[in-house]
Amino acid sequence: MPKGMSVQSLLYLRSAFKRPEAVKMLTHMDQINAAALGLVTTRKWQPYLTPRLLDDVSRDDDPLHGFYHFNAILGDTLKMAEESHWQRCPRQFCSS
Repeated sequence: MPKGMSVQSLLYLRSAFKRPEAVKMLTHMDQINAAALGLVTTRKWQPYLTPRLLDDVSRDDDPLHGFYHFNAILGDTLKMAEESHWQRCPRQFCSS
């Protein structure tokens, strides 16, 4: 099994194939890792993800930056946006 593959990432991939919007996002990516798969298959993140963000997540090779790391960052970002009533906040997130 390739280094980047795991049972968890295969389960995310299986889940992604069940949803056309997730498949559409994944088809535009050059490479896919477990963190990107996790974000794409988490329904609450769907309205906020952009191809650029997913591409950056999929290229992050830091072993400490898995799905839970990016899930926490997006959760914090969403809380801050809601607390500011989305003033000067984009409706979709990007990495830079």
